[in-house]
Amino acid sequence: MTALGIAVLLAVAAVVIALIALTAVGQRRRGGGLAVAAIAGVFFPVAWVAWYVRDMLQGSTS
Repeated sequence: MTALGIAVLLAVAAVVIALIALTAVGQRRRGGGLAVAAIAGVFFPVAWVAWYVRDMLQGSTS
């Protein structure tokens, strides 16, 4: 693997780790327990969709 390939791989890994961490923090602030926050961080795309749908449903009933 070349130096450029390693640099790209590290950059992608850094972005994914940042998204996992931010999603876990967001779930924790929404009131989820530590275990729920960890699971949300690992499955961050699913968590984002769930938050979006929940927020849209809450907004439509107001």
